[in-house]
Amino acid sequence: MADATWIWARRISGETVAARVAETDVPTLDAVEKLLNQGHEAFDGLLDTLPPERLAAVWSYRNFDNQELALPLWAVLRHVINHATYHRGQIAAKFGRLGATPAKTDLVLWAIEHTMSSR
Repeated sequence: MADATWIWARRISGETVAARVAETDVPTLDAVEKLLNQGHEAFDGLLDTLPPERLAAVWSYRNFDNQELALPLWAVLRHVINHATYHRGQIAAKFGRLGATPAKTDLVLWAIEHTMSSR
């Protein structure tokens, strides 16, 4: 999830990404957190460069097999969100099966926390 976020941010920025980050390059939770933060910060930096007309335009990139693929840029942003949500659900389910209490990751809870803390 962290690597995919970083990969898509780099692709949108115009970089050709040839490979995923190796598991050995993120051996700790701190390393994964750093990678996830890189992707999030990169997306934050892209926000001003993504006006509606750019989001609606067809965008192309090269996948890991060096194939050129094309789709609207807005679909990539939706994919990144859906991908992360799907895997957060998998992680939460795994924690539950292991007897742990998973973190609450609902968007509405995040919005409440941020709204209430700014009052």
